Formats: sequence, structure tokens, C-alpha cells
Amino acid sequence: MKRLICALCALLILFAALPVLAFSPDEDVNTQYVALVEANSGALLFGKNQDDKAFPASTTKIMTCILALEKGNLDDTVTCGNEVSAFGSHSSLMGLRPGEKLTLRDLIYGMMLISGNDAAAAIAVHIAGSTDKFVDMMNSKAASLNMTKTHFVSPEGRHNEDHYTTAADMAKLAIYAMNTSPKSQDFRAIANRKTYNISPTNKNKNGYQLESSNRLIYTKADAEAANVEYPYAVGIKTGETNEAGYCLASAAEKDGVTLILVQYKSKDADSRFTLAKQLFDWGFSHYTKIDASSLNLPATVEVSVKNCSFDDETGGLLKLNVDMKGKEIACLSEDLDRLKNNVSAVTTSIATAGDITAPVKEGDKLATVTYKFEGKTLFTADAYASRSVEQMGGGVVQTPNGASLMQDPVPGSTKTAGPWLFIVLVAALIILLVSLVNYLHHRKQTRRRKAHRVTYAYRGRR
Repeated sequence: MKRLICALCALLILFAALPVLAFSPDEDVNTQYVALVEANSGALLFGKNQDDKAFPASTTKIMTCILALEKGNLDDTVTCGNEVSAFGSHSSLMGLRPGEKLTLRDLIYGMMLISGNDAAAAIAVHIAGSTDKFVDMMNSKAASLNMTKTHFVSPEGRHNEDHYTTAADMAKLAIYAMNTSPKSQDFRAIANRKTYNISPTNKNKNGYQLESSNRLIYTKADAEAANVEYPYAVGIKTGETNEAGYCLASAAEKDGVTLILVQYKSKDADSRFTLAKQLFDWGFSHYTKIDASSLNLPATVEVSVKNCSFDDETGGLLKLNVDMKGKEIACLSEDLDRLKNNVSAVTTSIATAGDITAPVKEGDKLATVTYKFEGKTLFTADAYASRSVEQMGGGVVQTPNGASLMQDPVPGSTKTAGPWLFIVLVAALIILLVSLVNYLHHRKQTRRRKAHRVTYAYRGRR
């Protein structure tokens, strides 16, 4: 009996593992645009057309939310204007009315949980004064996050050919919102909220009962669709338009690792959640990390310093020490195996803030160095000067107190030059006159000799 029980347990464990083992992203991902990244390092674990242009639909509201958190006060009272009435019946709406008063906190939950376009518009006007000015803030923030292939035209994400992003760019935004923004803690709480109730307002006596549209974290009690909740999910935002298809930006945490997943143009509403669970399971099982310093990578790089002293020991070539302390390489386990067996294939690129110009002090931070393997970034680290470099001399030599050595040393004197300057000028004039006299005398003698030779030669021919 014990053997039978053990055998059954083993079979159950095997069958439980089969879905993870059988899933292959390269073969089983049908969604058109996908980026799965590790949040701490930004390492791409799986991508499909991740750098291609895609329409973000309501995942746009991630940007609107983080800007509202950073620029606004959650307890501010917002009076909705006509902007909340600028949407058709097919939009996803809270149902706000012009003149309705709610807190900024209430509007953010209405935007993030049920994807209220009217809430997004009200937030934009409250924060920036108009939706156009808020869109400028969105694009400025995107540029600061290096979202180079992103352009916004609205705070809610309704379809517009000029409103676009990429899966990789949206992953950068999600990482910032979840991890590095000064308001990340607030954003996480909102993105992972299942339900939220808003008290009655001056325009709605019943208030609002909000339920998250992200089925990874919440399934409505009366939902007809299957429960696809994922135990490690922590947000973030759904989206959907005819042109964008079914969209999902999601995050999951397990054993101290946070994965960010962006999907655009999934084939149907359910598959985006099913695929998210599969990709998260696959990512957690294949992800690994290692200290960068353990690979014996080159720890120095060389740069050229302009305007260095003529007697500089290397003519301006300067070694920089790369600080790898605390740097980790996050990647798939199979990629790490290839890296360990081919460390010499790692390349470095150096980024500086313009030309490096002397003087340089030992220990100055002068550059950042990016390490890459097979075209993928492993990590980026700061680099510091290994020695000092003096600047080129020239001009008037200065004394320690800043006075010129060519100045009159007599205390209180207003002269800018001493008697030596006059003596030098007189001597130069005398030398010039003597040279001129010698030149003229020599020229006269030469003419006389030439005249004598010509007369003698002419008489000889007669």
C-alpha cells in the first residue's frame, strides 16, 4: 500500500510539472507583441516583436497614473469638467458628470480598476490644466525613461495612429512605476487592488463600486469566464480596442524575483491571461542571476583625455576602473551557461558626458560602461579615473596667490610691467638698427664689385 501511495504521489507531481515543462515560448506564443523582463535588471527573458510599433490602448493609463501620483495629492478634491463628456457610448467609463466632485484617489482607482476614460481625462485636466498639456508631460516622461519608440496623444489610450508604443517600451514604464518611481509603493497598491468603493457624490447618490478588470488578480463573483487568477500576480493594467486587440501589462513576484510582462494584440480576451500564467511560470523556472564580479570580466577601460599636459606619462590615455560592486547579471539559465563558456565574447561600450578634458582628479566619475553578450545588455556600471591628469600649460604663469609673475612686485604699485620690459624693447630696437645698417653696407659693396667686373670684361673684347 505504501508503495502504491508513493507511486501515485510521484505521478501527481509529474503531471503537475508537465504543463510548465511542455510550454515553449518560441512555439506556443501566438500574441503578436510580447516582452517578458526581470524588473530589477531589465533583462529581457523572452521577446516577440518587442521593439515593433504597437497600439497600447488602456495600458496608456499606467503613465497617467504614475504622473498623477507624482504631481498630485491623493486627497485633493477634483471637480470634473466637460472633459468627462467627450467620450462615446463604446468607451469604458466610470459614468462621471460635469460638476461632480471626487478625490484624486477616487479618480485614479476608477481609471485603473475599471479603465474609466472619463476618469483619466478628469485627472489630466486637474494635474496639468488641459489634456494637451498633460500629454506633453506624458511624452516628456517617456523620453526621460528612454521610451524612444513611444508617442502619446491622450491620457486614456483611445485609438489614434499617432498614439503608439512597443512592448519593450511599456515594460520600461511598468518597471519604473512598480520599482523605481518615488511613488512606486502607492502605484503597487493601486495596481494590485481587487475592489474599491467610492462614497456617494454630489452627482451620484449611490457612489461607485469598482472591481478590477485584471483577472490575474481578481475574478468577479458573477463572472461567466473561468477563474484564471495567478497566486503571484501583483497587477497591472488591461486594455482593449479594435485596432490594438486585447492587451495586458502584468507583474508577478516569487521568491524575491519580480517579472514584468507586456502583451499586445492577443487573439482573444481569455488567452492573454492564460498566456501570462504560462510565461510567468516559465520565466520563474528558467531565470537565474549571478554576481558580475565572479566572471572575471575586464574591470578597466581606456579613454583619451584632451588638453592634458605635454609631459603626461601616457599622452592623455587614461584607464578607468569599473565599479562592479553589487552588479548582477540576470538572464535565462541556458544563456548563463553560454556566457560562462565564452566570457571573451563579452563586449563593452563607454558612454561619457561629452569629451573628457583635463584636469582630472583620481577617483572622478567619468563614464558608464555597458557590458553586452550576444547583443544583449548584461549590466551597466560607473567608471572612475585611476589617476590624476594635469592640464596643458600656457598663458601667464600664476603665483599661488593668483598674481602674475610679470606684474610689478612693488606693493601698492599700479603698473602692469616693470623696467625690464623697457630695457628689452630698447635692446631689440638697437639690434634691429644695427642689422639694417649692416645689410645696407653689405648691399653697397656688392653693387661696386659687380660694376667692376662688368667694365673689365667689356674692354677685353675690343
